[in-house]
Amino acid sequence: MNSNLRMFFTKQTYLFAIFLSVISCSKENNDPIPEPEPEEPVGVVVEGCDSFTEALPSLNTATIDFECNGNPFSEEGALSDDNLTGTWGRFGGAAGTAFLKLGYANNPNPGDVNSSSKVLSISEDANIEPWAGFFFNLNEKITFPAGQEAISIDVHSAAPGQSVLLKIEDSSNSDNFKEVIIVTTASGAWEKLVYNFSAEDNNKYDRIVIIAASTTTNSTATTHYIDNIAFSTPVVVEEPDSPTSAPTAPTLDAADVMSVFSDSYTDVAGTDFNPNWGQSTQVSNLDLDGNSVIKYANLNYQGTAFASPLNVSGYTSIHVDYWTSDSTALNFFLISSGEGKEKAKALDVSNLGQWNSVDIALTDFSDVVDLSDVIQFKVDGNGTVFFDNIYFHGEAPVNTAPTTAPTAPTAAAANVISIFSDSYTDVEGTDFNPNWGQSTQVSSLDLDGNSVMKYSNLNYQGTAFASPLNVIDYESIHIDYYTPDATTLNFFLISSGEGKEKAKALDVSNLGQWNSIDIPLTDFSDVVDLADVIQFKVDGNGTVFFDNIYFKKAVATTPATGPTLPSAASEDVISIFSDSYTDVEGTDFNPNWGQSTQVSNLDLDGNSVMKYTNLNYQGTAFSSPLNVSGYTSIHLDYWTSDSTALNFFLISSGEGKEKAKALDVSNLGQWNSIDIPLTDFSDVVDLADVIQFKVDGNGTVFFDNIYFKK
Repeated sequence: MNSNLRMFFTKQTYLFAIFLSVISCSKENNDPIPEPEPEEPVGVVVEGCDSFTEALPSLNTATIDFECNGNPFSEEGALSDDNLTGTWGRFGGAAGTAFLKLGYANNPNPGDVNSSSKVLSISEDANIEPWAGFFFNLNEKITFPAGQEAISIDVHSAAPGQSVLLKIEDSSNSDNFKEVIIVTTASGAWEKLVYNFSAEDNNKYDRIVIIAASTTTNSTATTHYIDNIAFSTPVVVEEPDSPTSAPTAPTLDAADVMSVFSDSYTDVAGTDFNPNWGQSTQVSNLDLDGNSVIKYANLNYQGTAFASPLNVSGYTSIHVDYWTSDSTALNFFLISSGEGKEKAKALDVSNLGQWNSVDIALTDFSDVVDLSDVIQFKVDGNGTVFFDNIYFHGEAPVNTAPTTAPTAPTAAAANVISIFSDSYTDVEGTDFNPNWGQSTQVSSLDLDGNSVMKYSNLNYQGTAFASPLNVIDYESIHIDYYTPDATTLNFFLISSGEGKEKAKALDVSNLGQWNSIDIPLTDFSDVVDLADVIQFKVDGNGTVFFDNIYFKKAVATTPATGPTLPSAASEDVISIFSDSYTDVEGTDFNPNWGQSTQVSNLDLDGNSVMKYTNLNYQGTAFSSPLNVSGYTSIHLDYWTSDSTALNFFLISSGEGKEKAKALDVSNLGQWNSIDIPLTDFSDVVDLADVIQFKVDGNGTVFFDNIYFKK
């Protein structure tokens, strides 16, 4: 390229650059300058805080002061089945709901006790459990400095008399903990509560658990505030006063009393006054001039368990003597078998330093508690409380007639000859009121569609069959009877021929309730021809009601053979217990859940079946969760000769993740097979995470061939 051409391109390039520069400057002068983009917030955003420093708190290095630092208590950080690395959590309310919320708030009442700017607010919904609370993890285990083996908390409670529980816990094992309850005294003001621990608690616990009002159920939504969790010098705890004399001795006749704890009566045998329910309460006895009273120190809750259920349906009241110098809340519970079968009665603690006596009407409990099956007492509250003279008493009024029918019989119809029962087909042509010159009046009473027979003004009364009954192959005769006033009652079986009758006395001590009896036919067979039974007879006095009179065959108490072998293909099955398949490994068929059930195996011609004896409830735990979401049903074979209630539960991980299916126990003495659709459970149970089975009920039950199938 020649020099002239180079000069041309250089000039042109220079001029073009100037042109672009002019255009560019012209555009900048005409258009508005854009606003700068807002900066993204840095760090965790926590409501109530301009900025927040997130870190697991350490009690060892600094006071936990909630000055917008520490745990943000976000829902994303809450411990749950879906977030096993969560660093805080709540308990005591409906699963899946934020019934208790934690937040950073301005100090509601700054002052000498607490002048902090920020505090932790605890907002609780109305009517959550009194034991509802929260926890958060620390970044290391607590080590108490020498001379400071206590933890202080600034508390601004909703009202005085609140029992504030502090628990220090091992985050990896919640059964390992230490807890203390302190009762608030301030109203609408801060106070410093000091919880004494000891050097023995060093290096064990890395979780703080707090229940702001452990004995109170909120009737409305309530907010509590806490602040400044720190080590403290232990406080001197004054031993609560004790009574110096026993309460007034009861004067009721022993025959009218069922005593649980009293030196004035003979107590029911075998009662456990200190079952291990995880309580902080310490139980001991105090002798007061030869009279023993029971002492509950550091009360949070305390149970009393009877060796066998008590039938107190014939009593009107329970008497309790109690004494306290410091309790601000005290409740007494009566408990019967079954989920939710407990009810509380609040005891008045306004009369401190003196014995209080109360007679609680059993009708205060009977809408929830089965008075014929009382298995436990429970007390909850706070402080130190002494008890004496705990006994049932009073004669309940007797209904002149039953208001409900007796329990429907469960014997298989094939094993029964029925004389009078709506549950079976009765033999035909029976004369229930032959004219034998009796004064007895015979009539029927309808109880919600069930007919019972009534004998009024009884002296004697016959029943004549249209033709003789051959009951030689039967084991017993069953009778349900009810009387409000009879003092004597006898039942006769009669066959043809002179003198061919024999009586059996019936117990009439349980007035005003249905009584059931199965009389062995061998009690009559030395006199009566069981192949030729022609009549019944009853004699006695008063008014008596009868139902469910039938002969029944003996039913084996153990199956003689196994159930029918399953036919499902093994590739379509997850087997839990069956000799026909390979079972999942590592299953625990008898985890220790405190049950009374005894578990064993029975061999039936080389086939193993599982036996539950004395069933109340029984668990089965898998070594790892089962994913059965691809299966349609669970199969069970079961056999019982005596169970009247039987439920099967499927359980997945998480609180409340279990659901029951009632099993039919009407076919006694034979194998029953059922395929339960898994959709019967799936609205509650996570079928991808099944961890346990549970069975509850009664009697003795045998199981086999438990498997999921497609």
